[in-house]
Amino acid sequence: MKKYLIAFVLSMGVDLIVALTRGFIGSLTALAIGYSLFTVFTIIICRRFNHAKPWLLVLVILLGPLVIESPARIFAFERSLISLDGFVLNMLAVIVAALICYVSKMTPRIISGITGFAIALFMVVMGHNYWLHKLNYGTFTGRLAPKDTTNYLFAGRDETGQPLSVDMLGNKWVLLNFWFTRCTSCIEEFPQLDKLATTYADRKDMLILSVNRPIMSDSLTQAFDMIKNGGYTFKTVVADDEQVYIDWGVNRFPTTIVLDKTGRMIFYGSLKNAEKLLSKL
Repeated sequence: MKKYLIAFVLSMGVDLIVALTRGFIGSLTALAIGYSLFTVFTIIICRRFNHAKPWLLVLVILLGPLVIESPARIFAFERSLISLDGFVLNMLAVIVAALICYVSKMTPRIISGITGFAIALFMVVMGHNYWLHKLNYGTFTGRLAPKDTTNYLFAGRDETGQPLSVDMLGNKWVLLNFWFTRCTSCIEEFPQLDKLATTYADRKDMLILSVNRPIMSDSLTQAFDMIKNGGYTFKTVVADDEQVYIDWGVNRFPTTIVLDKTGRMIFYGSLKNAEKLLSKL
C-alpha cells in the first residue's frame, strides 16, 4: 500500500510543478515540459515499483493530477479551460509511458511511444493554438461559411473626420481589426497589422482597416495619436456607434474579421490566422 501512496503523492507534486511554472515559461513550453515530466516520472515509478499491480499503480498516478486540478476545473471551469489541453496531454503521457513499461512486445511499445510523441508535438506546434482560438472565437481556425452582413451597421470616421460606411468597402477583400486604446494585447498586434497593410498596399482589391472602439477616457484623437506616435501607417477609423460591435459579434478584443468582395463575412478570429487566409487570396 505504501508504494501506491508514494506514487500518488509524487504525481501530485509533478502536476503542481507543471501548474506553477506554466505562468513563467509560457503555455507551449509548459505543454512540452508537462508531457516529458509525466512520461519520465511514470516510467521511473513503474520500474521502481515493478512488483505493484500495473493497473492500480497507473490509476493512482492518474489520480494525483485529478485531485490537484479538480477544484479549479469545478469551481472556475471556464477560466480553467485554457489549460485543459495540457491536463489531457499529461494524462496521455502517463498512459503512453505505462504501455511502454508493461506491454511485453517491442513493436506495440514503439508504436505507443511514437504515437504519444506525435500527439504531443502536434499540440505544441499547432493544437494549442487551435484550442485557444476555439475558446476565444468559437472556431478552431476562424474560417466561416460565407455569412451575409447586409444588415450589419458599420459606420466610422477617419482621422480627417470623413465618414466610412460598409457601402464603401464593396468589391474588395476587407480585413477589419477591432481594438480599443486600453487593450494591451490589441496594441501588441499593431506591428503585425502594419506589416500586413504594407504587404498589401499595392493590392487595389484589398483593404486593411483597424476599427477603434472609443471609451469614455479617450480624447477625440487618442486612437489616431497612438497609431501615429507608434510610427504605424495602417488606416484607422473610430466607430460611431456601439451597435457596430453588437452587429458584428465582437465581444472580445482584439478581434479580426475578413470580408469577401461581396461583403460576406468569411473569417472571425485572430489576426494571426487571418494573415494565413489573406496569403491565399
